[in-house]
Amino acid sequence: MTRLALLCPLLVLLASAPAAAAETPADCAPCTLRVMTFNIEWGGTHVQFASIPEAIVAARADIVGVQEPEGNLERLATGLGWHFSRRNHVISRYPLIDPPGGDGRFLFVEIAPQQIVAVANVHLPSDPYGPDRLRAGATPDQVMALEREVRLPEVAPVLDTLAPIAARGVPVFLTGDFNSPSHADWTEAAVGQVPYRETAFGWPVSRAIEAAGLRDSWRTVHPDPVAEPGFTWWAARPRIESYNPSDPRERDRIDFVWFAGPASPVSSEIVGEEGEPAAALSITPWPSDHRAVVSEFRVTPAPMPVLVTTEKRVQRVGENVRVRFEAGETGAVVLLQHAEQDGKITERRLAGGERRGEIELPTTGFAPGTYRLLLLGADGRTLSRNDFRLRDAAAGASLRIGPGEFAVGDPLPFSWENAPGNRLDWIAVFDAEAPPESQRYRAYAYVHAESGGTLELGARTAAGEWPLPPGRYVARLLLDDGYGLLAESAPFEIVAPVDRPGAAH
Repeated sequence: MTRLALLCPLLVLLASAPAAAAETPADCAPCTLRVMTFNIEWGGTHVQFASIPEAIVAARADIVGVQEPEGNLERLATGLGWHFSRRNHVISRYPLIDPPGGDGRFLFVEIAPQQIVAVANVHLPSDPYGPDRLRAGATPDQVMALEREVRLPEVAPVLDTLAPIAARGVPVFLTGDFNSPSHADWTEAAVGQVPYRETAFGWPVSRAIEAAGLRDSWRTVHPDPVAEPGFTWWAARPRIESYNPSDPRERDRIDFVWFAGPASPVSSEIVGEEGEPAAALSITPWPSDHRAVVSEFRVTPAPMPVLVTTEKRVQRVGENVRVRFEAGETGAVVLLQHAEQDGKITERRLAGGERRGEIELPTTGFAPGTYRLLLLGADGRTLSRNDFRLRDAAAGASLRIGPGEFAVGDPLPFSWENAPGNRLDWIAVFDAEAPPESQRYRAYAYVHAESGGTLELGARTAAGEWPLPPGRYVARLLLDDGYGLLAESAPFEIVAPVDRPGAAH
C-alpha cells in the first residue's frame, strides 16, 4: 500500500460552492422550500424512467426523499443537475451535508449559505401489511402487535435522532414510504364514509411520529380525512409483467412528508397519474405504483453547526473529494489521517487558520481505504471528526466467506470490499445452483451503506430463512435493495452437526 505521506497532490481551497449552489438565495429568513417523497418502484425503469425526473420538475421540488432507487439515484440526480446521497436516498437542488454522527439517519441541506434544514428519509418494511391483515380477519390487537414488531423498530431510531434536532430550532423533515396508514385517516368519522374503511384504528407508527413532535403536512393542510383521503397507494400506472396492484380495498395513504421545528406548510399536493382525482399534478405515463407527495413550507433555517464532512462518503480513487468544514472560530485546522497496513498513521494538514471553508482534495495515487478528517480548534481540541472511504477505481466489488465448514445455525462470517455504498446494498444467500439473475434468496442482511466491512449472518442479523438447512450455497452482494449483482462468494457447505468429522453419533 502506498504511503499517504508520499502522495501530496496540490490541495485547492475552493472559492465557490458546487454548481447547484448557485441557485441558493443569499438570505433565507424565512424562505419557501418544497419537500417531496417519491417511491419510484424498482428503480423507476419498469414503465418509463424519464417520467421520474419529469414528475420532480413538475412538482417544483427542492428536496426529494426517494424510495426504491435500486442503484439509479445518481442517474436521477445527475439528470436533474442535483446533489445526491447514496447513504440516505435523498436528492436535492441544494448541497447535502452528511454530518458526523448522523449514521445515515439524516442529512443537513444547505438551503442558503451557512443555513440548514435537516432531512431524513425512510422506507419501512412492506410485509406483512397491516391493513391486509385486518381485512383477512386478524384482531386489532394482533395487527397492533405486528406493527410494533415489524415497522415501529425501524422508525424509532430515526425519531430519537430527529426530535432533539428540532428542539434545537432546526427545521426537520421526514419523508418516506411508511407502509403503514395514519391514525388521523382511520377515524370513527371515516368508517363507512371512506371507501372500504370498515374500522377505526390507531396505527402506532404515525402515533409514534406525532409523539416525537413531528406533524403530517398533508393532513395539516387537508384536515378532513373523509373529504380528502389523499390515497397514495396504489397508483393506476401502466401494467407491467410482474406486479399490478388493483384491489380497490387496498387503497390507502402510506407516503408522507412530516415536519417539525420552525417550518409551516402552506400547501401539500399529490402527484400521480392522469385522471386520478386526488392528483393535483399528473404525469403520463405515471411510472410507479405509488403516487408522490410534495409539500411547500415556509421555513426559518438554522445556522450551520460545527462540523467537518465530505460531499460523498464513498468515492473512487482518482476523484476529487470535496471537504467542507465549519469551525465556529478562527484558527481551526483540518487534518487528513490514514492508517497504513502496518498500522502507522499518516497525517496531512489540509487547511489552517480559517473559520470555515471548502477543500477540493485530488486523490490520484491514493490507496483505497478509509480516511479520517479531524477538525481542530486553535487550542488543539477536536471540534469534529468524520470518515470517508476511497474505492479502487480499477476493481469491482468482492465478497468472501471465512474458511471452514459450517453447521446448521452457525453464523456465516462474510467480508466485502469496494461496494458503492448505497443505503440498501445487501448480502443474500442463495442455493449454489441458483442462476445469477435469481431472486429466490434464502436469507439476507443489509451492509449499512458501508463500502467495505465484515458481517456475521446469523440469528441476530439474518432476515428471511434461518437457520439454513444442510446444503450447498453461495452468497451474493447485491445493489441497493435490487438484484444487480456486485460480487459473489465462493460456494460453501452447511452440514448437520452430526456430519462434522469427529462429531459424536
